[in-house]
Amino acid sequence: MFDWDNNLLWEYNYSSPNHTQHHDVYPLPNGNILMLALSIMTSSEAVQAGRDPSLISEGEIFNEQILEL
Repeated sequence: MFDWDNNLLWEYNYSSPNHTQHHDVYPLPNGNILMLALSIMTSSEAVQAGRDPSLISEGEIFNEQILEL
């Protein structure tokens, strides 16, 4: 987040091999921030979590999330 003079006020890095920020953030009136993110599950993790194996075509699943920071 930058001020009008382009000074960095706040930053947050949400990135690893298993999850990443995805597109937008949205500031809330209480000062918290909503962030779209995704996590990556292998096909075996997805099946263990209850996913139908016949619906996994690429070997991994991208699980979209909304996080409140």
